[in-house]
Amino acid sequence: MERKQIRDNLVRLLKAQIEDISVNETIEDEEPLENYGINSVAILKILVNIEKVFPISIDDDDFDERNFVTLNAMIEFVERKL
Repeated sequence: MERKQIRDNLVRLLKAQIEDISVNETIEDEEPLENYGINSVAILKILVNIEKVFPISIDDDDFDERNFVTLNAMIEFVERKL
């Protein structure tokens, strides 16, 4: 899967968890997700959906906040798991 596809899918999942974000609003790759209102509960919901969207399994060892601090960190995490 190409990086752009991974990014597009993750942006869709993130936007589903962000209140008050327009469809056209951009999520910056290196902006901390907490700046968009993404908290640990939202990350857990996103992780469940990541396993549905991507052919990966998320293990307990993967629950490292560094994997989910920015969009770019999430992209790199998914790339490693694919």
